[in-house]
Amino acid sequence: MNEKEFAAGWIARLSDGELKAFPGDFIKTENVREFELPAKSVVIGNEFFGSYEIITTDGQSIIHADSYLLAKYYVYSNRNKDRKISIPNEEKEINNTVLAYEEYLDGIIKKIEKSYSAEFPESKFADAVINDVFRALNINRY
Repeated sequence: MNEKEFAAGWIARLSDGELKAFPGDFIKTENVREFELPAKSVVIGNEFFGSYEIITTDGQSIIHADSYLLAKYYVYSNRNKDRKISIPNEEKEINNTVLAYEEYLDGIIKKIEKSYSAEFPESKFADAVINDVFRALNINRY
């Protein structure tokens, strides 16, 4: 097995239902509001006086988030290009949801690293392979 096949195996494994959905699998409250994102990829743009701009990859401004964790929430929610997303009404719940998701992603990264080290003990390219897996699955980790 080469590194490309290794990455393809992880992509298949995660895309075949092993990957949890954000925010649905991480929200612990029913006190939410709906927000509609464009069916385009979004990223965190510039910070303006403590507010973070959410923009499409072609530069269209979507919304300003009052906190960095809320900005990440928008980006993480956009992974599957779902237009309507649920956002907790309480900032604490937003923070808990984002932090739980990031902990989950960090766990995936550790699993891939461990598997990679076992398969390729002499190689130092685990980060590149992880980036390839995340890029193929449209996963961002800020």
